[in-house]
Amino acid sequence: MSAPAAIPEATIVATVGPYMTGIMLQMIFMGVLSAQTFDYYSLFPKDTLFNKVLVASLVSVCALQSTMDYKNAYRTFVQFYGDFNHFDIQDWSLWGEIVVTAVAGTIAQSFFLERCYRATKSKLFLVVGGGFIALSLACGIGSTVQFAQVQKLSLVPSIPIFITTWLSVTAVIDLGIATVLVWSLLRVKSTFHKTETVVTKLIRLTLETGSLTAIIAVLNLILYLALPGFAWHLIPQLIMGKLYGMCVLYTLGSRKDLRAIMTGSDHASYVDSRNRAPSNGRFFSSKQNGRADGITVTTTFHQDGLETDIKQDTDMELGRAPASVKFESDDDFRAHGQAGQV
Repeated sequence: MSAPAAIPEATIVATVGPYMTGIMLQMIFMGVLSAQTFDYYSLFPKDTLFNKVLVASLVSVCALQSTMDYKNAYRTFVQFYGDFNHFDIQDWSLWGEIVVTAVAGTIAQSFFLERCYRATKSKLFLVVGGGFIALSLACGIGSTVQFAQVQKLSLVPSIPIFITTWLSVTAVIDLGIATVLVWSLLRVKSTFHKTETVVTKLIRLTLETGSLTAIIAVLNLILYLALPGFAWHLIPQLIMGKLYGMCVLYTLGSRKDLRAIMTGSDHASYVDSRNRAPSNGRFFSSKQNGRADGITVTTTFHQDGLETDIKQDTDMELGRAPASVKFESDDDFRAHGQAGQV
């Protein structure tokens, strides 16, 4: 029996190399995600049930992905060490990597879509966005099914329809959600410096998280189409799920910094997603005429030298009422509150 033909070194570098790099990066990102998760549950023990369940689900999916990747790495570099054919002929641990990434993306995109809906109150956008998210998940499932059918990693370029559609739709969703959130934030009008600071930070946060995941999806698509037969696309592929999780937790954790801004001066503004104010007379909302279709900016102030005590664990970002009231002076602001316009 003749010995198997030697695999060119360039082929090994362009296939096993990107795979190993992607495995290393996603393990590092899993460590970062774990630290973010610990900080989230420590800082926001009274957060909404929706956020807690979403974070738990997202982290569980990412942990499953890491387990699958470790299993595949053990199979490649220990069980079948030196056998390139067994790297090419993959099993469920790499087939399922695509659908697990798609599930992580679906959870994260649903989180950001819910924020968009609270900002715009547009049922049309909710339905369209939900449809695109469902399409992305379906294409992720289809990609896994077709990968399982061909089995070989080198034959993945022969199943471009589902993978191309999945990555393209994913990038469109991420960019679309980021665009709507930024547009909603740009509509906020306030004469308070702290409110302007918070809104600016939220815009930057939205651009960072939305554009990052979209860039990774586009990079994955470009490498997949431009370099068929190689595995360079595995680098962005293996880290996509972790990036979605990190973006969600970064967004939730940023509320701590926003609160520090809002409570750091005599006149601070914050966004209350629940669109309600305490009844102690010290918090006044900018809502007028009963409208509830934009972003709420609730303003606090220090009265008689006493600090306002903010104990609410609210999502101080996107709310429901338009922040369109402008106060030219402190007297106008106090008069507005004393008039009972809450």
